[in-house]
Amino acid sequence: MKDNALSGSKRKGTMVRSPLTPAVPDKNTIEFASTLLRHLGSIVIVDTNKKDIAGVADNPVILELFKRMLLGLSRGKAVSIVPHNAELTTHQAANLLNVSRPHFVKMLEQGKIAYHRAGTHRRVLFQDLINYKKTQKADTQQALKSLMELSEDYGLY
Repeated sequence: MKDNALSGSKRKGTMVRSPLTPAVPDKNTIEFASTLLRHLGSIVIVDTNKKDIAGVADNPVILELFKRMLLGLSRGKAVSIVPHNAELTTHQAANLLNVSRPHFVKMLEQGKIAYHRAGTHRRVLFQDLINYKKTQKADTQQALKSLMELSEDYGLY
C-alpha cells in the first residue's frame, strides 16, 4: 500500500512528497480539536479490524503527541506530523526554514546543513533541519545574552 504523501526511498529516510505546510484549520476543526483536547485522557484508539482498543493516556509519548497536535489545532494553527527520518526536497526544506530556495541551496553548499543527492536532486533529512534550527536558536539566544551584558556594562539599558 503506497501513501500519496509518503513513500519509501532508496535511502534510510522517507521521502515526503506533499507540502509540509498544511491548510490553517477551519472553525469546525478548531472546535473539534478543542473538544478532543478537553477529553484527551479518555480518548481511545480502536482498530476496527482486530477490535483492539488502546487508550491514548496509556502511552505518555502518544498522549503528548496528541496533546500538542490538538493544542495547535484548537488555537487555529496548522499542524504537520513529519517522521524524523523524512527526506525533504530543497523546496520543502526552504519553506520549513522560511527562506528562499536559492538561499537554502547556498546554505547546503556552504556545509551549514547536511544533505545527499538522489540522482541530480539534493535531499535533506528532516532531523538535520531540526538540528540546524535548534543550533540557530541557541546561537541567537547566546548572542542576545552577550548583547544584554554589553549594554549593562555600558549602562545602556
